[in-house]
Amino acid sequence: NEIDLMSRIRHPNLVSLLGYCVHGETNLLVYELMQNGTLESQLH
Repeated sequence: NEIDLMSRIRHPNLVSLLGYCVHGETNLLVYELMQNGTLESQLH
Protein backbone atom coordinates (compact mmCIF):
# COMPACT_ATOMS: atom_id res chain seq x y z
CA ASN A 1 0.00 0.00 0.00
CA GLU A 2 0.96 3.67 -0.14
CA ILE A 3 2.33 3.79 3.43
CA ASP A 4 4.60 0.79 2.80
CA LEU A 5 5.93 2.43 -0.36
CA MET A 6 6.60 5.73 1.45
CA SER A 7 8.49 3.91 4.22
CA ARG A 8 10.88 2.35 1.66
CA ILE A 9 11.87 5.62 -0.03
CA ARG A 10 15.44 6.63 0.84
CA HIS A 11 16.96 9.83 -0.52
CA PRO A 12 19.38 12.35 1.04
CA ASN A 13 16.96 15.23 0.37
CA LEU A 14 13.90 13.57 1.94
CA VAL A 15 13.04 12.77 5.54
CA SER A 16 12.22 9.09 6.01
CA LEU A 17 8.88 7.76 7.19
CA LEU A 18 9.67 5.82 10.37
CA GLY A 19 6.22 4.50 11.19
CA TYR A 20 2.51 5.10 11.36
CA CYS A 21 -0.42 4.54 13.69
CA VAL A 22 -4.14 4.22 13.02
CA HIS A 23 -6.38 4.70 16.05
CA GLY A 24 -10.07 4.95 15.23
CA GLU A 25 -10.41 7.86 12.81
CA THR A 26 -6.99 9.29 13.73
CA ASN A 27 -4.04 8.56 11.43
CA LEU A 28 -0.49 9.52 12.44
CA LEU A 29 2.69 9.46 10.36
CA VAL A 30 6.07 9.49 12.14
CA TYR A 31 8.99 10.99 10.22
CA GLU A 32 12.65 11.37 11.16
CA LEU A 33 13.74 14.70 12.64
CA MET A 34 14.75 17.36 10.14
CA GLN A 35 17.80 19.19 11.46
CA ASN A 36 18.24 22.99 11.26
CA GLY A 37 14.65 24.07 11.78
CA THR A 38 11.43 23.62 9.88
CA LEU A 39 10.81 23.13 6.18
CA GLU A 40 9.24 26.60 6.12
CA SER A 41 12.41 28.19 7.55
CA GLN A 42 14.54 26.37 4.96
CA LEU A 43 12.37 27.61 2.08
CA HIS A 44 12.08 31.26 3.18
